[in-house]
Amino acid sequence: MTERRQAAPLKISKTHTLPGGTGLYVCMMDCSPGMLDGDAYEYRFLLKPGARVYLTNQSFTKIHPSPFRGATVNMRADLAEGAHLDYMPEPLIPFRNSRYRAHTEFRLAPGASLFYADLLTPGRTARGETFQYLSYASFTDIYVGGELAACDRFAAEPGKDRLQASGAFEHYTHAATVWMIHTSADEALLAAVRQRMDAYSGLLAGASRLTGSAGVAARMLGNTIWELQELTEGLWETFHVWRTGESPAPIRK
Repeated sequence: MTERRQAAPLKISKTHTLPGGTGLYVCMMDCSPGMLDGDAYEYRFLLKPGARVYLTNQSFTKIHPSPFRGATVNMRADLAEGAHLDYMPEPLIPFRNSRYRAHTEFRLAPGASLFYADLLTPGRTARGETFQYLSYASFTDIYVGGELAACDRFAAEPGKDRLQASGAFEHYTHAATVWMIHTSADEALLAAVRQRMDAYSGLLAGASRLTGSAGVAARMLGNTIWELQELTEGLWETFHVWRTGESPAPIRK
């Protein structure tokens, strides 16, 4: 890492070389117990030509009760030509009476690639807080070569929306969205992704290619976060093998 700037409560931990010298491991840390009412986090990342980065955070993101101003996160990553980013944040837990809004933007130069996983829990289920947050909104924009390749919008207000109605979450409680961006994405990648999903009969999962051959998008619904995490890790491995021809080395926190 050539340059870093950070301000409390956020901190970038000591960086490490990925196993096999294949890139840089970067972990974002938060010294607070979670996001509080009025918190606003800003993340900016620049990957220079040919950079390889595995980016994650230290633990689940906890959104504490925030009924007034809510908590917001704005994240942008710019990837230069030939750069690759694996962005694998831990799942998000919205507590009872919390409000959360996130905007995530990726701008990929020609030849850059991206794997991004976004996982959401319904709240602290062991405390009986399933779908008791006030609002949740997640906006994702992905640009490839200056052109908008993916624009995703999801918002929920459990007090107003019938989240477990037919066509919504139905009887599921946990959700995950995965983006695999590469301009050479083909039917072979899509078939490998769907084959990996078929092994999880307890999940509702689907995948499709983005227009313009920009990559593959996948969505999953389940009732346990560990199963979605396991499948997400499997999709990361599938994408890595398709992209490099080799299995990824195990990542340990």
